Amino acid sequence: MSTEKVKCLIIGSGPARSTEDEIANRLSFSSQSHFIQQFREVTGMTPGKYRDEHYMIHWDIEKELCVASESELKKEQD
Repeated sequence: MSTEKVKCLIIGSGPARSTEDEIANRLSFSSQSHFIQQFREVTGMTPGKYRDEHYMIHWDIEKELCVASESELKKEQD
């Protein structure tokens, strides 16, 4: 599985989001810690750190879109 697909599994949202342990098992790593170690070697950060940083990026984008939509709605009402 490619690094990009693994990143998507890590970032996934809601109940479908995979835990590090589930991803490690799915990719046939011997342990969660081995998966974390390999991910860190490839990306320079742990899966948890990657999830935290990239989840917030996506959240901020969605938040900005919502704010923009609310502004447009107010203009239409005036």
